[in-house]
Amino acid sequence: MRTQLTRPGNREATPAGVFSLVRVGRGAPTTRGVRGKVHVKRMYAILAVLVGLTAGLLAAPPAQAAPEQPAAQVAASYDNCPQGWICLYQSANGGGPMFTISGGLSRLCFNLAPSGWNDRADSIANKTGRTLDLWENAGCGVGGGWHIVVAPHSNLGYFGLDKQDELSSIYIR
Repeated sequence: MRTQLTRPGNREATPAGVFSLVRVGRGAPTTRGVRGKVHVKRMYAILAVLVGLTAGLLAAPPAQAAPEQPAAQVAASYDNCPQGWICLYQSANGGGPMFTISGGLSRLCFNLAPSGWNDRADSIANKTGRTLDLWENAGCGVGGGWHIVVAPHSNLGYFGLDKQDELSSIYIR
């Protein structure tokens, strides 16, 4: 047999275990549930204990926190670039901090400004099977500027003296 409660002022039945607040006589409000009347003070006490337990769990540090992954990794050479990825390097010939872009993207203009790598890269490793178009300006050619094509599975060790720290977008073909 299923136990159901009715809400005060409403003829619709509610499932067992759902409480509704009602005022009984002139006394304090109580709740009516499957197991009878439960006083509001008791509910507040239970709620306070639950809030205290939750706060304790939130304040406690995790047992084993994973270290934060930096956006740029220190790279020794092009060898640190994983197969299937595009890697930008802050220095020539794959030196300095490295920024990676997934090689699974295609027909996409990747603007570097949101990543913090706008006008920072001096070399690139293309470990994908896709051709890349490097652009001086955001928007992959919008507004002009210089343009360099990087073949699949190749490295470009230096963009050129006049192009140093000016890369703003990459079109992945």
